[in-house]
Amino acid sequence: FTALGKAADLSLALTYRLDKKATAPVLLAMGCGDNCSAQLDISKPLQNAARGTWQTLSIPLRCFTEKGLDASAVNAPILLETNGALGMSLTRMAVTTQNSVNSCP
Repeated sequence: FTALGKAADLSLALTYRLDKKATAPVLLAMGCGDNCSAQLDISKPLQNAARGTWQTLSIPLRCFTEKGLDASAVNAPILLETNGALGMSLTRMAVTTQNSVNSCP
């Protein structure tokens, strides 16, 4: 990510369609090697999302770096985890320049 610019100026944008709401918390993580990762609980934005329509979830990369991610060493750019059921399709994942989204989920 460092080739794209500073993490403080970038966002992770996921274009997704929610088909079945999660029955347990949903975590979105990024990995950067052994004992190097950061995860965010994205349950709230997913619970508020409309089902069956394509939409974009944008998360400032600083949300991950503030939780310990080394943005210069990312080797797993997206990890989704839940202990429950979730019906979700992903069509696009991109690192973009930060837009009006300033808050972390």
